Amino acid sequence: MARILIVDEEKNLCHLYRMELAEEGHDVVVAYDGESGVQMAREIRPDLVVIETEAHRENDGVECLSNIQREHTSTAIIVNTTCSPRLGDPWGSAVDACVLKSPDLKPLKSAIHKALEKRQGGPTYTRHWRPQPREGNGLPQLNSWGG
Repeated sequence: MARILIVDEEKNLCHLYRMELAEEGHDVVVAYDGESGVQMAREIRPDLVVIETEAHRENDGVECLSNIQREHTSTAIIVNTTCSPRLGDPWGSAVDACVLKSPDLKPLKSAIHKALEKRQGGPTYTRHWRPQPREGNGLPQLNSWGG
């Protein structure tokens, strides 16, 4: 599936994320600080990065995020934060999602799936209505799934 880089200093949470995402078929690599995260991104060229920006070292996570964005413009980025994501988030459109850090992986997995779909041109299961000409009055008839 996707190559995912997790940048977070909490080793237990990283282990949980790695196990869960690997079960879904993703190739998951972990870096425990911003400097290692930038180096790993250069080496593995991830499809998606999950990054915690509140690292204990000053600006470590933010600096890592900036470097990855600058060097890997097509990589999806999810900020995994301890601060509640809200409207007016300082990341704005610079990241694909901002998720509240939690052992409950549903919100993070959902954000990962959406970000990967967006970067890969949308889900493969999306169907579109295709208007079919209707006999008689000539109006389009939406009576079947198109492909």
